[in-house]
Amino acid sequence: MANRTDVAAVTIHGKNPQLLFSRIVRRKVYESFFWKNDCFAATAESIVDVAVQLQYVGGTYGGIRTPSPFLCIVLKLLQIQPEKEIILEYLKQEDFKYLRAVAAFYFRLTARSDDVYIHLEPLLADYRKLRVRESSGRFVLRHVDELIDDCLRKNTLFDVDLPPLAKRNIFVDQQLLPAVRLSALEDEVNTDGNVPMTEAQAHALLLSKRLLQQQQKKLQQHVQQQRSRQLQQERKIEEEKQARQLQAETAPDDTRVKRHEEVDRDRDRERERERERERERERERERERERERERERERERERDRQRERERDRQREREQRGERDTERDYDRGRQRDRERDHEAESYRGRDKDRRERERRERERRERDKEKEHDRDRDHRREIKSERERHTSRTAAAANGISSSSSKRTIKEEVPRSHQKDGELSVSEWNDIRKDLGLKPLKH
Repeated sequence: MANRTDVAAVTIHGKNPQLLFSRIVRRKVYESFFWKNDCFAATAESIVDVAVQLQYVGGTYGGIRTPSPFLCIVLKLLQIQPEKEIILEYLKQEDFKYLRAVAAFYFRLTARSDDVYIHLEPLLADYRKLRVRESSGRFVLRHVDELIDDCLRKNTLFDVDLPPLAKRNIFVDQQLLPAVRLSALEDEVNTDGNVPMTEAQAHALLLSKRLLQQQQKKLQQHVQQQRSRQLQQERKIEEEKQARQLQAETAPDDTRVKRHEEVDRDRDRERERERERERERERERERERERERERERERERERDRQRERERDRQREREQRGERDTERDYDRGRQRDRERDHEAESYRGRDKDRRERERRERERRERDKEKEHDRDRDHRREIKSERERHTSRTAAAANGISSSSSKRTIKEEVPRSHQKDGELSVSEWNDIRKDLGLKPLKH
């Protein structure tokens, strides 16, 4: 399942159990050799075999902050999330102290505050020694009860932020815990007679006392057995050492030489193993550098893609600007054509207007000339009538002959028979002469 949390796991404190570790610590654990080799495919049953082989506890150490196997196992437990009964069995067993330390740290991360006090406080009676690797890589000796006390008091342990732990007084007020934390060294519980106790509190105190006494007895037996075994081993080692020294002193030269050769071979093998470990560390550092270079190349490729997208956007903006310019140019030409059309239409209308005015002016001039001609003809007619009247009067006065009078009357008769408004040929010739035209033919 790779580095994903088990699908059957439930949330712890409202989030994914693996998120109890910070992102940096998780990434370093996932990239460590111990995780890939021993924890990758481990289950709730097989992880025990890995935990009992622990040699020390600790967080991250060294310049590159290498995670300890202890952290890897705890993160694996968070990933597979074994049942609570299994973790309690890890806590109860007394043969493997590092397995108990793993279970106690995991229980502190995942359990409720009241369960933490109930199940971890009895472990304060465990005084066995633990090897702890500090952040500098140096080993120090501590005890199990000190580790449990740090779990109950500190907010950060082994580079991991511990979930908030409720105050113990809250559970004391709720009568879930005894008012006084019982010590495994006490033989009996001393109570103040002036302070009344409820039956539930007295029962809880009695149970806690019995439980602590049983655990104290088991721990004492276990510690005595371990001490006896340790004394026997030390005594045996000392005897073997003295025997080897005695044998070396009494052995011939060739035996001494062989022994030195064996020591040299052991030293060479140890040096070779150390060189192999150093080469493995160097390969790990090289892989880390290669991963960093790959991440840098990926960032560079992302920057190139970003620049390419920026160039595409710039190119699109330029094309959009060119299209806008062309549209503006087309709109300008359209406006020019419309203005030309309007100007042409205006010129046509102006020309028609001038033509109408010219025709109107010519018509008025013609009408005026006709009026003038009529007036002139009328004046001429009056003048000729006046002259005829004068001539008739003069002829009558001078006694003109009757023949002349008759001829004159004959000439006047046709004129009197002419229609009103019609002019004679001679009158038209006079008009045409005034206009500069040729006379009419008779």
